[in-house]
Amino acid sequence: AVPDIKEAIYIFEKDKEQQMSQVAIMMKHDAVAPEEKTTLAYLIQDYEVSVISQMIGQRLAEMAQEESCPFFQGMADDGQYLLSKTKDCFELVGYPKEGKDMETLQTLYREARRVLEYGFTATEYARAQADYLSGLEKAYTNRDKRKNAEFGNAYRDHFLTNEPIPPLEELFSTMQMLVPNIPVEAINQMLPDLISKTDSNLVVMILAQEKEGKNYPTEQQMAAAVAAARAETIEAYVDNVKDEPLVDVSKIKKGKIKKETENKVLGYKELTLSNGATVILKKTDFKDDEVQMQAFAKGGKSKYGEADYANLKVFDQVIGYSGIGNFSSTELTKALAGKEVNADATMGNTRQYVTAHSTPKDLETMFQMQYLYFTAINKDEKQFQNLMTTLDMALKNKALSPDAVFSDSLTNTLYAHNARFANLDVKDLPAVNYDRILLIAKERFQNAGQFTFVFTGNFDEQAIRPLIEQYVASLPATKQKAEDFNEIMTLAKGEVLNRFTVKTESPKATAVEVWYADMPYTLENEVKLDAVGQLLSMIYLKTIREEESAAYSCGAQGYFNLSSHQPKAMLQAYCPMNPDKQELAIRLLHEGIDGMTKEVNADELSKVKETMLKQYDINVKRNGYWINILTSWKDYGLDFYTDYRRTVEALTVNSVRDFLNTLLKSGNHTEVIMLPEAEAQPQE
Repeated sequence: AVPDIKEAIYIFEKDKEQQMSQVAIMMKHDAVAPEEKTTLAYLIQDYEVSVISQMIGQRLAEMAQEESCPFFQGMADDGQYLLSKTKDCFELVGYPKEGKDMETLQTLYREARRVLEYGFTATEYARAQADYLSGLEKAYTNRDKRKNAEFGNAYRDHFLTNEPIPPLEELFSTMQMLVPNIPVEAINQMLPDLISKTDSNLVVMILAQEKEGKNYPTEQQMAAAVAAARAETIEAYVDNVKDEPLVDVSKIKKGKIKKETENKVLGYKELTLSNGATVILKKTDFKDDEVQMQAFAKGGKSKYGEADYANLKVFDQVIGYSGIGNFSSTELTKALAGKEVNADATMGNTRQYVTAHSTPKDLETMFQMQYLYFTAINKDEKQFQNLMTTLDMALKNKALSPDAVFSDSLTNTLYAHNARFANLDVKDLPAVNYDRILLIAKERFQNAGQFTFVFTGNFDEQAIRPLIEQYVASLPATKQKAEDFNEIMTLAKGEVLNRFTVKTESPKATAVEVWYADMPYTLENEVKLDAVGQLLSMIYLKTIREEESAAYSCGAQGYFNLSSHQPKAMLQAYCPMNPDKQELAIRLLHEGIDGMTKEVNADELSKVKETMLKQYDINVKRNGYWINILTSWKDYGLDFYTDYRRTVEALTVNSVRDFLNTLLKSGNHTEVIMLPEAEAQPQE
């Protein structure tokens, strides 16, 4: 049992490898006893606590956009108090900007007070209600298509803590009836049970980054920050909501579907639109409540040079933090309350994409969002500044993390120190230009006629056509010929070794091996490459982990790098090693692949083929899988579905061994090894 306390507990700790500080305010309360979780009252309480956490979290997220906010991220949650089973706690967590630990603590407590004294607004709660009911409806609609893990997690929690498992039909009908009748006043009445006005059961914890010259708070200063927050005069929260449609449909000139064909092999219909765009429709029944979309065209980051490297590295994040249409990022979040829908514009090395998903009932909203990403991405300066502050905090302390140091070393070595492919670094941030990123986005998405739009999921085939004419065929297009991407890929050639040491509090050693060769991108080569990776993983797990205990986890994977006109077959092995056995682990990494060049174990290959076919049977019932199949067909002219089973079944020990030898014959092998400084070995 964890006792109640009358005096607050203040805890401060620091660690050299912690990249940023964390401030937590925990307000303890008794956990619901297992025997009390069998009533309707518990379901209602669980709902009320979840929407309270959500609404406070949204307030903190909105605050974080302001330049004056002392933290760049804040959140709220109610759950188990540290390791206790008998106490829960309502917790506010903030990640402070540099030197703003005390201000963050004071601000978090101030916002807890604001909620406690004034409660939530009706509009805040209406959004939280709508989000809850929308999520519940989605779960109910897909109730017959749940994954095993959902059942396993529910049974575990029921066994350990008596968490209820009501049938989804009953939960849906019950909460659909109850939630609309739980007013905001009832939610506000629960707040005193979660948020403490006094020191009783209050625990404040700061986990700080340890570095030279840093000033650390004392327990007295932490207590003073809480006292200051209690003494402040505060005003009620104002919920600013934009009440207008996402798109003014009257201003959009509809296009037309000019041609329609059908592909019976892959089961889709292809539409050619008046603006030149191509649409692929594959209706499925894998999930009753899901529609996915991906639009793609060639070009991507390859179209921009060294002056834009920093902008390209943060492009996806900056566009994701931007607004669309007349809505800022925050206004958009509020406007989408109660809808299961999202869309994003992103850019790869050789292609640009708009991806989206929704439920059938929110399909028009999804179309409107993708329309705005093509036509009206807008500047959200507050969100951009918050993103840059977050990146600055994370990146300038990156060297404190051995994993980050290793990732940088691996990337730089593998890509032959090409600055285009280097991981984002703090020195890149001054070169990031928001206006330039928005201009790049405009350039990449100005010609919808070059794009292919792939839709999969449970949509009405007749109802979706008017939406396509309204929001896709109407997109701007130019007479410019279809683009290709520029050749930008630079991979290290020949035998390359990068062996280095790092200082760490706890000894850490990691090795990654990469082999690659130019190869045709075909179904047969894709299947063989995947099989080689899985076979190598089995060998490494058996020899390195199980027999020698030289690593806790290790493995390998094969994949194609398609960011080049000449596809690269890549085989990568990874091994976070036991520092005391690092030389043994490295030797076994080499011996494992050398052995496979001579002989492939028939029993192991049989298991890999069985796994691949089982995963195939799972994949073909997923909309995301079909997005990939259809984009590969349209982009590369390759059918990775029809003959997949036959191709896997045709694998033999000789064909896999010969494929591996062909790959290794290129002689391109990069080895990156990180060792703790004390364990450094002389380089050979």
